[in-house]
Amino acid sequence: MKDPPVCPQDPVADTEILYRALHNDPRLLPIDAQGRRRISSMAFNDARRRPSVDRAVLCPGGPAETQARFAPGSGVLSLVAGEVRQVTATHGITGQRYGVDVDPMPLPENPAHAEIFGRPPFDTDKLFDRIKQALARIATVAIPPECLAVAEAPDVAF
Repeated sequence: MKDPPVCPQDPVADTEILYRALHNDPRLLPIDAQGRRRISSMAFNDARRRPSVDRAVLCPGGPAETQARFAPGSGVLSLVAGEVRQVTATHGITGQRYGVDVDPMPLPENPAHAEIFGRPPFDTDKLFDRIKQALARIATVAIPPECLAVAEAPDVAF
């Protein structure tokens, strides 16, 4: 039996795959001490502290559909909504505990659009930086940015 179609305003399920566009910038995928590429927390920068993602279930073209909405050469990261929701951080001074969630935020030009945000909202850059670091650790590269094809040595892996 086939699942009913998902509507853009439906809640984001824990099992959903999320796509995050990645600028064509090698600094977003630096090489670590073991010679492997890692995802930088800068890949989740957002002035409003609400990184945008696309819901894969609403992207019939897969990650390439997300990639196509951005500058040529951009890449795409992938995350699982349930793993995003497991990320937490504690404010160093107040002890306030922050959770992370994903809400659908469909746009006329992109019905798959959603946002990662804090519960309560992240109120400091330091706290948001810790959240971005955690997101970078659980993300994977779905489509590498073009800049890596030019700069990549054959023995460097993700």
